[in-house]
Amino acid sequence: MKINKISLYNFRQFYGNQYIELTTNKDKNVTLIHAENGVGKTTILNSVLWCFFNLVTSKFEQKEKIINFEAIAEGKKDASVSVDFEHEGTFYNAQRHFVEGKKENPSDFSVLKISNSISTPLNAPVSFINSVIPKEMAKYFFFDGEAAERFSAEKNYKLIGKAIRNMLGCELAETAMSDLKFIVGKLDSKIGSCADDEQIKNKEKELDELKTKLDKYKAKKDETEEEIETQVKLKNEINKKLEKNIRAKEIHSQRLSKEDEYKEKLADIKEGELNLIKWISAYATSIVSKKLSQITLDFINEEEIKGRIPSPYDEKFVEDILSAQICICGRRIEPESQEWRSVTALLNKASSANLLSKVTRSRATIQYLQKKAGDAPSAFEDLQKRIARDHDQLSKLEQKIQELKSQITNLNIQEINEQEKARDNIEKELSKLQITIGNCDTIIKQTEKRIPSVEKELAVLASQSQKVRKIFIRRQLAQTAFLMLEIILKDYEVSAREEISKLVNIMLEETARKDYSFRFNNDFSIELLYSDSMLPVPKSDGENQILSLMFLSSLIKYSQSLIDLESQIIRPGTIAPLILDSPYGQLDKKYKASIAKQIPQMASQIVMLVSSSQGDETVLDAIRPFIGAEYILIAENKGSRRDKKSSDTIFLNGKSYDRLFYNCEKNLSRIERIL
Repeated sequence: MKINKISLYNFRQFYGNQYIELTTNKDKNVTLIHAENGVGKTTILNSVLWCFFNLVTSKFEQKEKIINFEAIAEGKKDASVSVDFEHEGTFYNAQRHFVEGKKENPSDFSVLKISNSISTPLNAPVSFINSVIPKEMAKYFFFDGEAAERFSAEKNYKLIGKAIRNMLGCELAETAMSDLKFIVGKLDSKIGSCADDEQIKNKEKELDELKTKLDKYKAKKDETEEEIETQVKLKNEINKKLEKNIRAKEIHSQRLSKEDEYKEKLADIKEGELNLIKWISAYATSIVSKKLSQITLDFINEEEIKGRIPSPYDEKFVEDILSAQICICGRRIEPESQEWRSVTALLNKASSANLLSKVTRSRATIQYLQKKAGDAPSAFEDLQKRIARDHDQLSKLEQKIQELKSQITNLNIQEINEQEKARDNIEKELSKLQITIGNCDTIIKQTEKRIPSVEKELAVLASQSQKVRKIFIRRQLAQTAFLMLEIILKDYEVSAREEISKLVNIMLEETARKDYSFRFNNDFSIELLYSDSMLPVPKSDGENQILSLMFLSSLIKYSQSLIDLESQIIRPGTIAPLILDSPYGQLDKKYKASIAKQIPQMASQIVMLVSSSQGDETVLDAIRPFIGAEYILIAENKGSRRDKKSSDTIFLNGKSYDRLFYNCEKNLSRIERIL
């Protein structure tokens, strides 16, 4: 799919009819749009998403206000967005038309197929659009870069897992699994209601209770994690307010730094406690076998002193004498003679090379165990000292954080005190929520462990009941189908993680200033690691931004690789334009340039919406060879300039452009093409 044109009619800031023609050039695949905040960048991103799916991003404020305010003032009650695009060699026009006050379907959606200048409406436009770019995938092709770092935040593994499954097109299989789970539940109830055997009824009741309990605590965990995310957002908002307060800024900045150190120190203590467990695994055998090792070594040494190890004669030495039939003194030894039998008898006492090897290995193993047992106390002491030191530093950090908190409180400014109080309440709530998560995890693990045992017990009982057996066979069939689908999806997910990891690591090699590696964990959490030590990198907002963009890029590339996939379970991949609003977020200049070089490779067609801070010279120099179309958004204001600057000027391609005007006829944003 490639978009040729986006047309807006009275849509949000854009009064009247306005449009953007996108480049479809294979080599110059970037359409660049310059605009400051509030002029319409996010509106353009959302215009296509809204047109296709009646959806908008989370940053699209007052989403119910679709019609331009100037148009409303003139009595107009409708707005629309239409998108001209090409898909598999055929041209289409999609349009969503919004009418204010219309109770049923206030936004009508239609798709026209255009062939030889003849437009034919499609009977099922929603289904068609979903076949071109599935709704579940759309959010990854219409991406808000300023919020990109949320992908790589520590707690957002579920968001990433969902992204993977959406890009894999798993919804058909997931729906089937949901239906099968429902069927199993219904059959379980039927088994309980028709069984004559009290044991079967009780066992079915126990299984039902366990499953209900599992669903309850999984749901509770999900709700708690969502609440944690909400509380963290509230805390971040308070942090931003404190950072902006002149009186509290410096102290609060120090506190944030100490809080980060506190988190790192907690991680160090956890690592130290894990190392204690590893110490037990590493040294337990040597310590337990210390006495036995000494007894065995003493025995070997004693036998050596007595000359029994090695034996007086070597097996090979005796065999050579018998083979040559000549004694070491030069006298001939006739076979079956008395001398021959005497030499042959020496083999019973001779030591073989195998025996000597065993003795050597035994001695080496014993000496190794003894050395490890000797090293164990000092290794244990080192671990204890490290943990004690970390606890001491943790205590000092905690004390310092409290001191800084007191300094902020002592400023005795009502606004700051209110924010501090709210921050305290949030931290207390977060502590409670973390305890709830831990309790849920414990119950979920215990319940998941018990369910298979109860199912086996029920299977045994059901096999003995003529009345229940047929129902149970149907239940087993549904359960087996569910498990097969689960295995298939997991296999696809494992393959996706492996491929995406490879793609991200390739981009890291080309982009990152430090030697980083990317790791995709089984729970879908993602980590940035130092390549030499493979320890996690404490990510800054900028590094979160980089990792999220790389993850997004790799996700899209992986989806493109599935375009020819033939599967009755997994939907084929998608090729679609990538529309990025503020893709550079909080990156510094060097990272902006590196990412700018990568973005044109992310999809076959790119639309980039950038502000002055995002689209500086470093970025423009890197992206310039790939730009096929370029626009600026101009803000027109009815009000007078007064003390405000007369224009917002941008210099592009050797020319200057004014993007802010006063004393205009209307308040609106205007699109102007400059390339």
